[in-house]
Amino acid sequence: MKKRIVILLFTLALVSVSVFIYQQSRQFRYVGEDDIGRWSFDRTSIKTRIDDETDIEIIDVWMRRELDILEVAVGTDDLLWHIDPVNFRYKISDAVAKNKDGTIAET
Repeated sequence: MKKRIVILLFTLALVSVSVFIYQQSRQFRYVGEDDIGRWSFDRTSIKTRIDDETDIEIIDVWMRRELDILEVAVGTDDLLWHIDPVNFRYKISDAVAKNKDGTIAET
């Protein structure tokens, strides 16, 4: 009986570690959803800089919106966001839209 419990605990620990490693290796991290689809961000793209005009620290990050209109996969939009956390605002300076097969539809 003790041997089964040890094997079960070991298996659960192995599964947990595998899931953790998989989540760490994914480039885009899930944030939330809205009526059109799911949002995620590219954790490797996060950079901070000081804006020349306002002297405020700006956060640059690539966001991805997986468009899922009426539960039919349409494609993705990758958007370069510039976040101003002091004034609670953001702007987008670059975008790439891709079809569901991954081909670029618009930039």
